[in-house]
Amino acid sequence: MQLIAHTVNRQLIQRLQQDLKKFKPQDNLCSLLGIDKDDIDIRNSLFTCRRLKIRSVLQAKLIIEIEIDHNARTHKIEFFYDDRVGRIANGKRVYRKFAALPEFRLELVLERYEEIIASFTRGENWFEKAKENALDNDTLQDQYPKWLSSRKAEVDLNQLDIKTHEGDVGRWNNHLIHISLKDGSLFSKRSLKSITRRTIIELKDQLMTTLAFDPKKKRYYTRGASVVNRCLHNLKGFYEWAEDREIINEGTNPCYNLKYLDIPPRTKKLEFVELGRFMNYLMTTYDKSSDRVKVAIYLLWITGQRITEILKIKWSDLIIDETDPAAPKRILMIRNKKGKRKNDSTGKNMHAVYLTEATEKLIRSLPRLEHNDYIFWTNRVNKHGREYMCATSANAVIKQVCKKLGMEHFAPHDIKRSLITHDINAYGMDAVKRQTGNKSERVINETYDQSILEDNVDSVFLQKSKELQEMRELEIESFANIPLETNNVFTLIQKKTPAKVAQASRRERYRKKIFDEYGMSPSQYHKRKKEGYYDKKA
Repeated sequence: MQLIAHTVNRQLIQRLQQDLKKFKPQDNLCSLLGIDKDDIDIRNSLFTCRRLKIRSVLQAKLIIEIEIDHNARTHKIEFFYDDRVGRIANGKRVYRKFAALPEFRLELVLERYEEIIASFTRGENWFEKAKENALDNDTLQDQYPKWLSSRKAEVDLNQLDIKTHEGDVGRWNNHLIHISLKDGSLFSKRSLKSITRRTIIELKDQLMTTLAFDPKKKRYYTRGASVVNRCLHNLKGFYEWAEDREIINEGTNPCYNLKYLDIPPRTKKLEFVELGRFMNYLMTTYDKSSDRVKVAIYLLWITGQRITEILKIKWSDLIIDETDPAAPKRILMIRNKKGKRKNDSTGKNMHAVYLTEATEKLIRSLPRLEHNDYIFWTNRVNKHGREYMCATSANAVIKQVCKKLGMEHFAPHDIKRSLITHDINAYGMDAVKRQTGNKSERVINETYDQSILEDNVDSVFLQKSKELQEMRELEIESFANIPLETNNVFTLIQKKTPAKVAQASRRERYRKKIFDEYGMSPSQYHKRKKEGYYDKKA
């Protein structure tokens, strides 16, 4: 759909952004776009299309394109320039994007529009000159912060998690901006044109072999494989962003098909005997932590969920239905299961866990904080407005309890791995999927099931194998009466001498026979015999 606006100004952009959030055009937007507010057909179809174009009367060469994703309930607002080089009839036609919201402020968009018009009027293609200047002069340090700004814009549109963006910024500030190549030059000072695949491979080696400095702890440390891989992954995302915006030439991404470092999966698990000993001490004896932290750790074992999924539970997620006293319903809704972000709006990233009466009473015994609906709340000020506890609180308590009990330290997620390893042998795959909410059997088998790890065999797996083996041998005995006593087992199979062993034995007997008779080796004997030494005289 294509519409005409008198001018592109802040009022128009603000109305577009506000109405697109609700996918419902208001009267003010209709008047700005020259739409009769009483024309219900046009008004209702305004945001039902997938792409909307708005041309301006005053800015004649400026076009606003709005791409609408109705399934994800998101939108993109981009600015295009439509003109001919030299602004003459036989000039080269150019239709190119030059800005997008909220990456650019509207003032910068209009300023760049005027700059492009002036360039085209002089007979110069502004877009080609901008690409040449970027390749020749722009360094990674010039363009990388712009990519980070675009990632922040995705956070504002709820298309990216804030922690992911924080990780991107941290890897740039702590690693990529400071790392030097083998010739001593800073990688971030390299021009985009000079960074090749060989440069990226050299960067990878430098990240693996050099030390990084932690300003908070004031110490140097070695980068792990995950940090190196994430740095390379960020660089790949940056170059894809630069290709899309034609900052670099298409097909020149130096990170394409790059081999990442192998990261072995974590295999730590605990037997239920160890977990029981840990939980008993935590819930009955340990007194250096709040009840909220202890109950959160206990629920990891009871529910089989991740630590962040437990900490984000609200009081409204406890659904209790006691209309039928004989069969009351106690459900804990996990509304933030780890999954694809696009599934959040469709309700697929949800899971229900049944609670026993004892577990429900344990949760309800926790204190509440006014104006905070989270069960595991915190009253500390967080820069992102998070009102629930951080996972590091649970990790710190686990570490302290393990030290008290003389146990090896384990992470909160190791509790889920231990639960799945136990349940998959005790109750089967379907029970594990129903309890944990994990849908992929491949992930469960490859990541969580640690029944056999080197020489260590899970106790439940061993017990089930023992029962099965005993049943199988009893069944076999009903078909064949095979003596398995110690005295008889060696008589079941007739001994056979291998051919090479038999041949070697014959040769040794012959050698002994010749030596006993003639006092020499067989080779000497046959040599003398050939010469006739042993021939009988006539």
